[in-house]
Amino acid sequence: MTATRSTPTIASFPVSTNGQGPLPGRNMNVGRMALGVLLVLGLSAGFAFEYSQAGHRHAVLAVARPVPAGQALVAADLKEALVSADPALKPVPATKLDSVIGRAPAVALVPGTLLSEAQLATGPLVPAGRDVVGLSLKAGQVPLGVRVGDRVIVIRTPTNPTSAGTSAGTTDALPPVVSRNAQVLAIDSASATNGVTTVVSVVVDATDAPSVVAAAASGQASLVVEGGH
Repeated sequence: MTATRSTPTIASFPVSTNGQGPLPGRNMNVGRMALGVLLVLGLSAGFAFEYSQAGHRHAVLAVARPVPAGQALVAADLKEALVSADPALKPVPATKLDSVIGRAPAVALVPGTLLSEAQLATGPLVPAGRDVVGLSLKAGQVPLGVRVGDRVIVIRTPTNPTSAGTSAGTTDALPPVVSRNAQVLAIDSASATNGVTTVVSVVVDATDAPSVVAAAASGQASLVVEGGH
């Protein structure tokens, strides 16, 4: 009986061309290639997501500079911003800019925030029984730091302070109050920095408006800011 000799199986390895054994690092290169493919696929998916999100952004109105409560909005107060659609956000669309101009915010507006209808006053800017009077005030006629919304008293001051006393010159007469229930509605920021005059709009009772206008026309109107408000 003839015995059969089995030939052992030898594992096959890639060999170098000079016959010195397996090629080093081949498995490592394959792994790096696979990692690179995954990285490319991940970046592509990310770009695709960002592109799809950009297609769902809407132009809305944002606040460009500080606006105090009660001051009518102008175009320079607002800017356009692109935001993603979100049911929790209800900003005013940029297409409604014209309908927003002239309205007054019920709260102070902060730059960089989105404008919403809830921030805007729904009633008239000036209620019935009240009038708006413009004052051009010199240094000394308006306190430094006066702000929109401040409660003020409008006083008629004499053009010549020496003429305010009595004939004996011993007692000074108090300057008459022409409006005790006034409030600052707006301040012209450009005039407030010129160092000459400050243009201020105040809301006064309709019955006081003629006296305030007369004092303003003669350059005798001065403001006193009330404390505790």
